[in-house]
Amino acid sequence: MKNKLLIFIGSFAAIAAGLIHIFIIALGHGSVPPHLIAFMLGGTLQIMLGVFIWFENFVHHTFLAKSVIHGGFIFMLLFSLFLPVPFLGTTETLGTIGIVTLVLQIVAILSLIPSFIKKTEFNFIKTAFASFFIALLAGSSAFAIGYLAEDIFPEMKSSQMQGMDHHEGGGSTMMDHHGKVEKMPMINYQEEIKETSEEVIDDHAGSEGHNH
Repeated sequence: MKNKLLIFIGSFAAIAAGLIHIFIIALGHGSVPPHLIAFMLGGTLQIMLGVFIWFENFVHHTFLAKSVIHGGFIFMLLFSLFLPVPFLGTTETLGTIGIVTLVLQIVAILSLIPSFIKKTEFNFIKTAFASFFIALLAGSSAFAIGYLAEDIFPEMKSSQMQGMDHHEGGGSTMMDHHGKVEKMPMINYQEEIKETSEEVIDDHAGSEGHNH
C-alpha cells in the first residue's frame, strides 16, 4: 500500500511538472521557437514517464529515464540562474513557478527510489551516481547546443529581453518565464510634461523677443 502511494505521488508530480512545462513555461517562451520546442517535448516526456511509473517491471529503466529528464530540467533551471540563457541573452530568476516545478521534479525522482531498491537487482548507489552525471551532462549539453544554435540562427533571438532593467524602485511589473514578478522602472510622465511645457514657453518667449 505504501509503495502504491509513492508511485501515485511520483506519477502526479511527473505529470504536473510536464503540464507546467507545456502550458506555462513553454508558452512563456513562445517568442523563442527553440525554447518552445524544447519545453513542449520535455514536458510531453515527463507526462509519459508519469504513466510509465505504474509499470513496475520496467522500474529500472523508468528510474533512469526520470532521473535524466527531470534531472536535466533541474540542472537547466540552475544554470539559467547564473548563465545567460541561449536565445535570451540574460539570466532568469527563480520565481514561484520555478520553485513549484523544481519541487515536483525532485519528488518525481525520489518517489521511485523504494520501488527501484525493492524491484531490481541493480546497485542503487552506482545507478544514482550514473543518473546524476547523465542529468548534469544533459543540462549542460542543452546550454552548449543552445549557444551553438544561437550563432547559427541569430534571427531566433528574443528581442523582449534586450535592454531590460530590473530596478527596485516603483513602476510597472512583468513576469519572467519562471513566474518571478520583476519591477520595471517607473517613468515620471508628469515631470516630463512639465519640462516639455517649460521648453515650449521659453521657445515662444524667445521668438516674441526676436520679433520685437
